[in-house]
Amino acid sequence: MTLAWVSLWALALLLWPGWVMWRWIGPRGLPPPLQVAPAFGLSMAVISALGWLGFVLGIGFSGVKALVMVVLALSAFGTALTLRPHHEAEKAADEATQPRWALWAALAIALAATISAVYSGPWMSFTADSFYHLAAIRSILAHGTALAQEVFFSTPVSAPDPTSGSWQLALALVAGFSGQDPIAVWRVATVLTAPLAVLAFFTLAWAITRNGLAAVIGTALYVFLSLSFDFRAAAYPNHFGLLLAWLALAFAVRYAGKGERRELAVAAPIAFAASAVHPALSPFLLTALACGLGAALLVRAPMWRRFAVAAAVVGTAALPLLVVNVLTLSASAPYASMAQVAFPLRVVHHPWTWVWPSFWYYNVGTIFGTAFGIVLVRRWLAKELGAGLVLGALAVIPAAAISPFFASTYVGQYTLARVGDVIEPLAWLSWGWGLALVIGSARGKLRVPAIAILIGCLLAMVPATVSGPLARVVPGSSLRSFATSRSTDLTVAWRDRLAALAPLPPSTVILTHPDTAYELAGLTGREVVAVPLTHTPAQVEVKDGPRRRTDTLDALYGRLDSANLAGVLEHYRVTHVLVDLEGENAAALLQLASAQILVRVASGDGWLLYRYDPSGLDAFLHLTTQPGTGPHQVVAGRAVFGRLEWRGAPDPARLEADQVGGTRTFSRTIQLAVSPPSETWALPIPLDATVGQYTLRLVLADGTSVAMGAFAVGRLYQAEDMGGVIAGGSRGWTVEGGSAYEGGLAASAVNVGSTAQQPIPALPPGSYCVAARVYDDGSTKTNAVDVSLGDAHTQMAWSGPAAGLRWVRDAVTPGHQAGSIAITLVQRGQPGVVVDALEIYPLVEGECKSDAGAFTNT
Repeated sequence: MTLAWVSLWALALLLWPGWVMWRWIGPRGLPPPLQVAPAFGLSMAVISALGWLGFVLGIGFSGVKALVMVVLALSAFGTALTLRPHHEAEKAADEATQPRWALWAALAIALAATISAVYSGPWMSFTADSFYHLAAIRSILAHGTALAQEVFFSTPVSAPDPTSGSWQLALALVAGFSGQDPIAVWRVATVLTAPLAVLAFFTLAWAITRNGLAAVIGTALYVFLSLSFDFRAAAYPNHFGLLLAWLALAFAVRYAGKGERRELAVAAPIAFAASAVHPALSPFLLTALACGLGAALLVRAPMWRRFAVAAAVVGTAALPLLVVNVLTLSASAPYASMAQVAFPLRVVHHPWTWVWPSFWYYNVGTIFGTAFGIVLVRRWLAKELGAGLVLGALAVIPAAAISPFFASTYVGQYTLARVGDVIEPLAWLSWGWGLALVIGSARGKLRVPAIAILIGCLLAMVPATVSGPLARVVPGSSLRSFATSRSTDLTVAWRDRLAALAPLPPSTVILTHPDTAYELAGLTGREVVAVPLTHTPAQVEVKDGPRRRTDTLDALYGRLDSANLAGVLEHYRVTHVLVDLEGENAAALLQLASAQILVRVASGDGWLLYRYDPSGLDAFLHLTTQPGTGPHQVVAGRAVFGRLEWRGAPDPARLEADQVGGTRTFSRTIQLAVSPPSETWALPIPLDATVGQYTLRLVLADGTSVAMGAFAVGRLYQAEDMGGVIAGGSRGWTVEGGSAYEGGLAASAVNVGSTAQQPIPALPPGSYCVAARVYDDGSTKTNAVDVSLGDAHTQMAWSGPAAGLRWVRDAVTPGHQAGSIAITLVQRGQPGVVVDALEIYPLVEGECKSDAGAFTNT
C-alpha cells in the first residue's frame, strides 16, 4: 500500500502538470505513448523553475510546496478544459511510425525495462550513488531548503550543490506530500524512469532517423547492450536526466523539419529541466546542437536556418544553470587548496593519456557506431540534418581527446569524460541506423555483403551480451548480478544497526568510517562527519572535505591522543560513534572502548555504537592544573579544554578564548555544576582561527571572569592535499598510502627539487614554529626538505636508526606577510622522502624541538 500511495503522488506531481501543458502547447500528432515522456519532462521543468524560484526568493521548501499546490489546482482546472474530442485538423496531423510495428516494439522494450526495474530494484549497497541522492532528498526535508544545499552536513553553503538538482526536490515533494520515507520514493522513481528513458530514446531516434526500423533497432541496441537491461541506476540524475536532454534535442530536430513553433515550446522548458537535473546535460545539448548546426552548414542543408533557431532557443534555455554550476564548482577554497579531484575511473592523472582509440572506442557501441557512420555520410551529403548531427557527435569526442586543452589538462580530461559519457548513446543510435540501412539493402544486389555485415554484427554482440545482460541475470558474486545487489541491500543487511539508529533525534551527528557514513546518511538522514571524496559536496570539499576525512580516520584508527580525539568529537558536534569491527585494528578498538567519554549503547554483528558523554572529559583528559587548560598547543579544528572545581551556584557561564594582541575571540555557553570535585569543559577551535597565542577564561553570569590559562593555536595541513602533489605522478610529489599516515595518505617524492605548495591565510611578520611529520626508514641516511613560509626558508633534515614517523621542527621568521607554505625536496637518502603533514604554531621559546626518534603509535 505504501508503494501504491507513493506511486499515486508521483504520477500527480511528475506527470499530471506536464500532461496538461502538453495538451495546451505540445505539437499535434505525436502517438499517445510517446507523449508520456514529454509530459514528464514538462512536469520536471515546472518543478525546476519553482525550485530555483524558491532558492532565489528564499521561501524554502515550504514555499515551493505551496506553489506546487497552486500548480496542482491549475492542473485540475486545465484538465477540465482539455477533456474534449480531437478536431479533424488534429486527427489529420496524427503521425505514424513506419513500419507501424516499430512503435509496438518500442513499447515492448519499455515494458521489459519496467519489469527489469521492478525485479532488480535500485542500487542500495556498495557505496552506490543512491545514498547521495537519498541524503540530498532528506536534507531538503530536514533543513527546509528549496534545493539541496546541506547534504550530509549542516554546513551552510552559498549555492545548491551542483551534484544534485531539481530531481531531488521533485522526489522530496513526493515524499512530503505522500508522507512516506524517501527510500520508498526512490524505489518508485527507479521503476518510473526506466520505461520513460526507453520511450525518450526511441523518440530521439525516430526524430533523427525518420525511420521507425532504425529507431527501434537503435533503441534495442542501447537498452540491451549498453544498459544491459540494468535499470538499478535508472533514477540517478546523470542517467534518467539524459531522457530530458534526448527529448529537448528530439523536438529541436523536429522543429527544423516541420517549422512548428509548438516543437520549440516543448523543447525549451525540457532543456531547462535537463540543465537543472544534472550539470553534464547542458554540455551534451550544446555539443549536440553545435554538431548538428555545423554539419548542416557544411553541406548547406535547407533546414539549417530553422535548426539554428532551435539551437539558439534550446541552448539559451540550457545555458543559465550551466553558468551557475561552473561558478559554484570553480569557487576557490577559503583557507585550503585541493590537489585531488573526483575523476571518473577511466581517467589517469597524466597528460596525453586519451589519444584515441583508447578512450572513446572502448566498447562495441562506439566502435560499430563509428564504423556504420560511414554509411551515414551519403545521407549527410544529401543534406539530411539527422545524419550530420550524428556524424558530428561521433567525431567531436575523439577529436577533442587529442587536442592540447583536453588531453593535457586535468579540467579538460574531466570535462571530456563527462561529455563523452552523455554523447555515447548517439553512437548506439548510429549503429542501429546503419543496421536498418543494411537490412534494407539485403533484398537487392548487395544481399551478400549485407548478410556478411549482419553476421559480423551478431558475432560482435555475443561477448557484449555475455558481459552485459547475461551477467545481470546469472547469480554470482559479481556486482553486475541482480542477485548480488538484492542480497546485499543495506536496508536488509543493516536492519539491526538501522533499528539502533532510528530512535536517535534529528540533531544526531555520527562519526564513522566515511564509506559507512555515506551509506548511513542516505538511509537514516542523520548528519555525519565525513563521506568519501567522490561524494563530498563541492562547496564542502574545498572548505574542509580532506580535513573531515583525515580527522575521522585518525579518530577511528587510533592515531590521536586523548585530547585530540576529544577535540575531533567536540569540533564536529559528534553525538555518537559507530565502529565497524571488520578491518579495525585492536589498538584502536581498545582506545575507543576504554575512553571514558564513550558509552556503548548498542552493538551487533560486526559493529558497535557509542554515545559521546562530555561529562567524562574530566576523567578522560585529567588535566593536571586547576584551574587550567590543555593541551597547550591546539590545531584549529580541534578543541581546547578547561578544568575547574566549581563551588558556586549551578549557573550558566561562558567559556571564552581571546587572541593575545589580536581581535579574534570565540566562545561557547556551558552549565556550571556543583556536585563533581572538578569538571572539564571543551571549547571547539574554529577551523579558520588565526595562528597565535590565546587566553582562556570563564565568564560568569554576573560578568566576573575567571582566568583559566593560555594556549597556542596552530594550523594543520595535509601534505597530500598541497598543490603540485599529483596522484600517480613520477616526476614530482605524489600520493602514497599507509595506515600510519594521518588520514591514511601522505606525499612522497624521489627527485631533488620537487616542490609542492599551498595558499594559506596570511600570516603577519613574526616568528613561527613549523613542524613536518616525516617518515624515517631507519637507514641513518640523511633526508632534507626546504620548508618556506612566504619568503622565509628553513631546511629540515632527519636520519636515525629506527624506522617510523617523527616530527621535525624548526623556527621560521618571515619578514613580510606570508600567504603560502611550500616544501621542496633538497636531499634524499632513503628510496623516497615522505612528508605526511605540516603544522604551524607561534614560536614559543624552548618548544620548537624535533622528536628524538620515530613515533611508536603507528
